[in-house]
Amino acid sequence: ADTRANKKAQAEDSLRNLVEEKSVAGPVEGLNHQIHELIGQRQTITDRIREISELKHDLQSQITEADQRQKRLRSALEAQANAKQKLLQKLTEFRRDGNNAP
Repeated sequence: ADTRANKKAQAEDSLRNLVEEKSVAGPVEGLNHQIHELIGQRQTITDRIREISELKHDLQSQITEADQRQKRLRSALEAQANAKQKLLQKLTEFRRDGNNAP
């Protein structure tokens, strides 16, 4: 009778262990799936960060080029304004001299 009780206890322990393993296995598989999803999301985020950094670098280069173009245009406009002013002065002198001619 004693061995029968031992076998029954062992069977109950085995059944309890099996139930515990099954109850733990489901959540563990779910966690593994979530971990793999998070790893994939992390890679996607890393890729996006890299793309954004490249875009930022490109934009900074374009801004620098635009600034340089703006400086050149400003210089050209100043030179044009100076030339116009000189022409107006010459025209004024020419008219004044022309009106004073004998």
